[in-house]
This record gives sequence, C-alpha cells and structure tokens, in this order.
Amino acid sequence: MLRPRTLAVLVALILLIAGCGGTALPASSAPTSTAAPAPTELPAPTTAGEPAVSTGKYTRAAFGGGWADLELPRGCDTREEVLARDAATATYGRDGCVATVAIIDPYTGLPVSGRANIDIDHVVALADAWRSGAFAWTDEQRRLFANDKSNLLATADEVNVAKSDRGPDRWRPPSRAGWCVYAGTYARTKDTYQLAVTAAQRAAVAELTSVCGSDR
Repeated sequence: MLRPRTLAVLVALILLIAGCGGTALPASSAPTSTAAPAPTELPAPTTAGEPAVSTGKYTRAAFGGGWADLELPRGCDTREEVLARDAATATYGRDGCVATVAIIDPYTGLPVSGRANIDIDHVVALADAWRSGAFAWTDEQRRLFANDKSNLLATADEVNVAKSDRGPDRWRPPSRAGWCVYAGTYARTKDTYQLAVTAAQRAAVAELTSVCGSDR
C-alpha cells in the first residue's frame, strides 16, 4: 500500500501557493459541471495505489458505448455541448447544436478548425478509470462518468490519439502552457471519483502543476 500523505501535502502546498482549491463529490453523484475546469482549481489526488485486480476487460461499451444526451432541454449530446463550451468560434444549426467550430487546443495552444479535426478528450481516460476502480461501478455510474463535462476537453484529433489512455506519468501536453489545466483536471477527477492513483502518477501531477501560477 502506498503512503500518499507526504506527496499529497506537497502538491497541496504547491497548489495553495498558486491560489488553488477544490472540492470532491461522491462517485455516485451525477456530474453537474458545465464549465471547463479553471486552471486555478487544482486539488491533489488523494487515493493511493492502483487496484491489484480489475474485474473483466475494459470496453467502451462498459461506459455506455457513446455520447449521451443528459442535459435539459434534450437535443444535443455531450460531445456537442463540449464543442459549444470550448469553441473559440462556432455556428449553430436549427437543432441548436454546433454546425461549424474552431477551438484553441488546450494541449498545444494551436488553433484547430472543423468538426472532423476535433475530438473530445476524456482527461482521465475511460480505460484508466476502469483500471483504477471503475470496473466495480454500476453501468449508470460509468455512463455518467463518460459524460461528465468537467473531465472533458475539446482537442485536436491527432493530439487525442497520441494521448490515448495514458495518464500524466506517460503523457503530457506538448505545450507547457497546457500542463496546469491537464494535470489539475486529472487530479480533480481522480479525487472526485475516488479513483486510485499510482506513485508515478502522483509524482507527475506534482511536477506538472508546479508551473501553475507562473509565467513559464
């Protein structure tokens, strides 16, 4: 069993200096956030160690198989809502969903235009969530997690493919300017859902969030 307290305190101090804070919700709560995570709200992950054994093999279908439409009024699914939220510019169709869109990629700082060129990234990837505890959740808990917009960012498709299901110990945004929002979102999501965090992931979060509040 890992001992997370020392590093958790270290990261908490880093985030306190950067003016960071955050709260956790029980894993069974339906996600309610509709805004992109602010880079100044970065709690440290507090759960220690990957589970030794997961039940079954990860599949996307275990998390609902695709985007859901959880918002009222109904009409646009979670992908459309994240595109609208993260758009630098957008136009909308008669259904109210995004027709054309351009974003500034949070991981590279570069502009990306066109729906086909933009993916929605699960910052804590679904396979990562499965390995670190979601295998024990209900189908509905996993569906809500997959559509929790506080864990989603619109990004360039090639960046999302390169990231795949890697955590901060195996991948980091190409632009240093993206480290804070990425690691902070990862930490907060793991903490919110009480998903396990390895020592390597914890160390990576501490390194990446060390840039928060700086001009580097």
